[in-house]
Amino acid sequence: MRRRQGFTIVELLVAMALIIFIMSILSNAFIQATNTFRNLKALGDLAERLRSTTQGLQRDLTDDHFEGKKRLSDPNFWSNGPPSQGYFRIWQGSAGIPEGAGLDSIESYRSHDHALAFTVRRRGDQLGDFLSAGGGMATLSLTPTGVSPNFFGPAEARYQTNAPNTYNYQWGEVAWFLQPQFDPQTGVQDVAVDQTGLLTPTPLYTLFRRQRLLVPDNTAVTGPVPATLMSQFLEISCWKNGGNIYFNGPIDTTVPTRRFGMLRTSPAGIPNVPGYPTSMNPYPNVGYPSISQQLPTPTLNGSDIQLTDVISFDVRILTPGVTNGIDPFVTLWQAPFTTPSTSGGINNGNPAFYPMLPTAPMVFDTWSNLEDGLANYSEWNIPGQASSIPLWNGTSGPLIQAIQISIRIWDAKTNQTRQVTIVQAM
Repeated sequence: MRRRQGFTIVELLVAMALIIFIMSILSNAFIQATNTFRNLKALGDLAERLRSTTQGLQRDLTDDHFEGKKRLSDPNFWSNGPPSQGYFRIWQGSAGIPEGAGLDSIESYRSHDHALAFTVRRRGDQLGDFLSAGGGMATLSLTPTGVSPNFFGPAEARYQTNAPNTYNYQWGEVAWFLQPQFDPQTGVQDVAVDQTGLLTPTPLYTLFRRQRLLVPDNTAVTGPVPATLMSQFLEISCWKNGGNIYFNGPIDTTVPTRRFGMLRTSPAGIPNVPGYPTSMNPYPNVGYPSISQQLPTPTLNGSDIQLTDVISFDVRILTPGVTNGIDPFVTLWQAPFTTPSTSGGINNGNPAFYPMLPTAPMVFDTWSNLEDGLANYSEWNIPGQASSIPLWNGTSGPLIQAIQISIRIWDAKTNQTRQVTIVQAM
């Protein structure tokens, strides 16, 4: 009888070892491919989130901000003083935290206390060319006969639709700003934690956009509208005037204290600011507020979330003759903006920007020269008073040729950040 040939135990063990080795290689390759795919998808998602946000921001910045076609970069912008309609404001609580230079030797910064607020005026005659507001329109049935279609001014100035409780107009004011992002369960601010444990946890913020529509003619507003209904008009630019609501037109928004609840008194719970002379503060115990301090409270009513897990929202300007080393874009926290002028000191001596207060912001604002019985900014160019325009050098304010905005967000799944930088000519 012939014996059948087979594999020896040694041969089987070698074969099994080779199979296990090959499977290990394939498994590691599969894991690496999966991780790479996940990271690429996460980066793509981050890029998409940033893209949709920057598109909205760029549209706001490219819109008209003042009467006619007046632009911040126009050499004659300040020839007749502040604009007569609309405004543009850059609010910076600090210069940002330096994080090192890149390959181009330009320093990178992380900022969480920068904000933009300005008016926009859309062009065109289609509904998509108009801003829209709703909600509080339902409360306008204040008379026995209901509300006139012209409650907010001439009908020809607005795009009329059959949508109930909807108001459309081409003028509005918008604000872009950060607020701390809190864990809803613990109430503690979220942080970006490096999985290697080598980096200090970085606070996270939420980027908001708030929009409020103006009115064509506030003298045509049917009313008076009681101030008790203020919370019903979160999407309409207005402020409390005595016991009634005053609605803003394009001219009204030049006045700083009429925008986004900028008029601050000293609400309960806000302590005195150490070292701040109350006698020089037109708004007791509170300096020139940021968007996050707007009234009425809570501050985020009417605001729309644009991005979460934001690490930085950094705003810089391009202005003639001012650079930061080789970087042409600068903040307001450097000379000549922080250099006292011979006429009015820093910020033209406006006590709301008292320069000795460490927490005082640096602010660019196109300001106002309006005098209408409710406000008097006729002495806007005289230093040392609450109506003094900030950053005025005695003859002119800064010309802003372009604005650079860098937004950086965090992805916890991949332990990575993604940043986009836009430069918008003004």
